[in-house]
Amino acid sequence: LEKKTISKIPIALAVTLTIMGYIPPIHFLSVIFISGYLIALNLLSSSPKSAENLNPVLPSLPPQGHVPSLVSNPLGSIGNDSAYLIWLRFGVVFGYIAPSILLLPLCTIINPLLLGLNDGVVEAIATSIYYLSWQIVTEEMSCKVLTPLPIRILIPLIYNSLRLGPLYQWVVLSWSAAATAVGGGTSAAATAV
Repeated sequence: LEKKTISKIPIALAVTLTIMGYIPPIHFLSVIFISGYLIALNLLSSSPKSAENLNPVLPSLPPQGHVPSLVSNPLGSIGNDSAYLIWLRFGVVFGYIAPSILLLPLCTIINPLLLGLNDGVVEAIATSIYYLSWQIVTEEMSCKVLTPLPIRILIPLIYNSLRLGPLYQWVVLSWSAAATAVGGGTSAAATAV
């Protein structure tokens, strides 16, 4: 089992977005709550020890110290498939890296000078990338500490459900801005938010 390090880029991006003021405090508090909740679940899911604290009553992992491959690599052989790795890299580049690289210039340079986007649009984009950054960090940490699979499945479910609100806001505000720019007036979408 190789030692995995946790990427510091998502942490740096999330902290940068927070310092720049694009992340409301409620989103910061929700990440802290989610982290605490997942840590508590992980502690509760670990097996209780016997009275002598020598062996677990119901061991979740073998006492010899080796980790079953299902826990360390739940995808099995597909995780080493070249097509899967290409698909995974494609998703990382176009789903996280490209929007992250485009976000900071959009927020700091292009938006005030050219676009004049609503602050809600910029906040929605930043919040979505903020949650995605913490999802990446949480998933890496859960793999590193060998969190049980049902709890690891909860991580993307929780973070993606949190991202639905900002993504909806982003679409509605962008659509209303485009409709206003084309039509010259207000649209029904602008009043929906």
